Amino acid sequence: MNSATVPNERWLRIIPVALLMYTISFINRTNISLALPAISRDLQLTPSQAGQVAGIFFWGYLLLQIPGGYIAERWSAKWLISIMLVAWGVCAIGCGLAQNWHQLMAMRLLLGVAEGSAYPATLVLLSHWFPRHERARANAFWNLCLPLAVIVSSPLSGWILDQWNWRVMLVASGLVPFVWLVVWIIFIADRPAEAKWISPQEREYLEATLAVENQAVIAASGQSDLRGMFRPQVLVLMAISLPMFSPVLGMK
Repeated sequence: MNSATVPNERWLRIIPVALLMYTISFINRTNISLALPAISRDLQLTPSQAGQVAGIFFWGYLLLQIPGGYIAERWSAKWLISIMLVAWGVCAIGCGLAQNWHQLMAMRLLLGVAEGSAYPATLVLLSHWFPRHERARANAFWNLCLPLAVIVSSPLSGWILDQWNWRVMLVASGLVPFVWLVVWIIFIADRPAEAKWISPQEREYLEATLAVENQAVIAASGQSDLRGMFRPQVLVLMAISLPMFSPVLGMK
């Protein structure tokens, strides 16, 4: 079947919902930067403690990066992210209710754990919906969530801070994942075979194309399990990415 003649409903159903989901995630992790001066004043944080509050998120975030992708592939990206939407919403609200440094540190760490699987699980989801020749474009559209989060959150969070306080801002942003959970469950399916809205043409094209591609990948790699994370290419990419996280991890 010629891909040019296949309907493209997946672009309008999967990408916007995934984009806004991760936009919410990014807002929940970064809006503390605007609130940190007020938090430091109210909770009497030292500069060192304030830095630890901001950075400890990434220690939790690292924990589920690889396991999150593995679980999403073996179980369900849709339901893993659904669970994590609830978890990080609770943790984001907990940040707004924290009464001291220790509580805030704990909530930020757990927020990182809850959000850590969202990125790899979304990559798995997109790989189930977009063949290889479309995947770079799909990932590019989805990653618009990063600048979109900054554009949306900065003025909105600043307005909430002006009108109320940092607690209201953090609690309000923590409620948004619960709202988006409903949209996520309604719109997202793990695979074309599970989607009721997709046309028969599109489903047949995706199932056939992705099956051929998956077989080719397995044949080329010789493995499709967790041992793949120790391949030289993966280790090199990890080494390249590590310097980006070293400032927030306290590494020198």
